[in-house]
Amino acid sequence: MLERDKIQGLEHLLNIIANDIDDHERSNKDGELPLAKFLLIKRFVQHWQKVYKISMAKSNQFMLKLLAAAKRLFPSIDDLNYTIKSILRLQEVYHLSERDLYHGIIQGSNPLGVKLNWHDCIKMANGAKDKKNYYRAYNWAIEAAKYWNKTGLIKQHEQVKRRILQPLAISAFQIGKIQDALHYVQELLKLDPNDKFANEGYQKCKKAISQSNGTEANKMGNHVKRYLQTKLDYLPTYTKLCRSHKNYQTSLNNGLKCYYFNQSPLLHFNPVAVEEISYSPVIRLYHDIISHQEAEILKNISSKKLTVARTFVQIMPNNSEAEGEYRFAKHAWLGDIDNQVVRRLSVLSEELTGLDLSYAEKLQVANYGVGGHYSPHYDSASIDDDTGKPRLATIMFYLSDVDIGGATVFPDIGKAIFPRKTSEIKATMRSLLKILAYLIATSL
Repeated sequence: MLERDKIQGLEHLLNIIANDIDDHERSNKDGELPLAKFLLIKRFVQHWQKVYKISMAKSNQFMLKLLAAAKRLFPSIDDLNYTIKSILRLQEVYHLSERDLYHGIIQGSNPLGVKLNWHDCIKMANGAKDKKNYYRAYNWAIEAAKYWNKTGLIKQHEQVKRRILQPLAISAFQIGKIQDALHYVQELLKLDPNDKFANEGYQKCKKAISQSNGTEANKMGNHVKRYLQTKLDYLPTYTKLCRSHKNYQTSLNNGLKCYYFNQSPLLHFNPVAVEEISYSPVIRLYHDIISHQEAEILKNISSKKLTVARTFVQIMPNNSEAEGEYRFAKHAWLGDIDNQVVRRLSVLSEELTGLDLSYAEKLQVANYGVGGHYSPHYDSASIDDDTGKPRLATIMFYLSDVDIGGATVFPDIGKAIFPRKTSEIKATMRSLLKILAYLIATSL
């Protein structure tokens, strides 16, 4: 009887997981949104942990090996935390409010059919708190409190109330809302007078109020102003361009033009549509350069080789290296021998640019996943540490379409190019010309 109940419990959980995946795939458009992926990963992690725990209780060696293999393949708690971090990053870049995200609204759009709950809001609040972004943490915790206050059930769920009040108290104190923080810790003390966190928080709030007579609170309240001002200063041209909702405008007044390029035997009877984006540096957009089928082939063959794209920064004063956080992506390197599509693109690139690709790096296929990005960087950096030779040009092929975001931005010249599947962008770089490129290759 016990084994039968165990099997039925497993079947029920596996059916829930299967239904979650089916729902995600059926709503294909909404399923591509980071919020939808976050919810799917969250549900999968929660349900799979239960399946794993039940199955591990009594299984043979074959089943244990099968479960171990499945555990490596399926989303983990680390994947869930990464997704939270990514959504918070997107929130900063695209100026998305907590209220809109809670209701599944992106930049004034109609509700996308994706809605968060109080538990999701607390996860976001804790994620922001861990990054010391207390302003966001406070707003997310407020959304969680609104949800429970609206339902009128918060008084009946002490554990839920405690989980909401703790991040509220911490973030309120950090952004200078001392009286509010004091109120939150007092509410926690009502739940449990021996709560260590609440008692320590109460003493900190009383001390901050008594020592400053309000001046310290005002000083700490400036944290919000400083945070907002810092964000405004840190969001100059490139992030504004990322949020611009429109592509560049090719102006005939500045000499830029559109034309068909066929100055090659390979392209004589099959010319390529070209748009000039900039003369200094030279940036051109080639339309419909590869087929949709070829784009899918590249994505499929690279998916088996994807690894985390790691970037390193020097740490002063000893010049040691540490892994940086200015690129979040997975990538794979493909050579001409890997597939005839890669070879065709190499030949085509040579015909379009006049450059010899035998001196180039392999084709790098990047997958930016949920909220991935590449922060400002120099693409003209040396590709050979021994010779110090810089890259002469960067050629990018867009393999996916996105509804919102995904721009490749050149902030020094005020240009933003948004992905269009099967198109290619070429930008040349002189070693003395420092052009920053900000890449957020994902949709919202």
